Amino acid sequence: MNLENYYTAFVNLDHRTDRLDHMTEQLNRVGLNATRTRGMKPEEYRGDFYKVSTMFKRTQGAIGCHFSQVQIMKDAFVQDKHAIVLEDD
Repeated sequence: MNLENYYTAFVNLDHRTDRLDHMTEQLNRVGLNATRTRGMKPEEYRGDFYKVSTMFKRTQGAIGCHFSQVQIMKDAFVQDKHAIVLEDD
């Protein structure tokens, strides 16, 4: 598979250096280059609360996860590439 037209990135919370180390090791093992995207915490969300109210009621971590993944897709869009979105777990 030719990955030239893909922007590959993964979400990682700043305090989860253990997951960063593991993710880096796994990416290196398979020879995949990926950019780390800082994971957003739910309390950092500054948008319309109604938009995230269902996620907030179920699992607040989903808010940060969702918007971190959206950021990767936006970054890919700016580069005119497809997005491959990964999580560190």
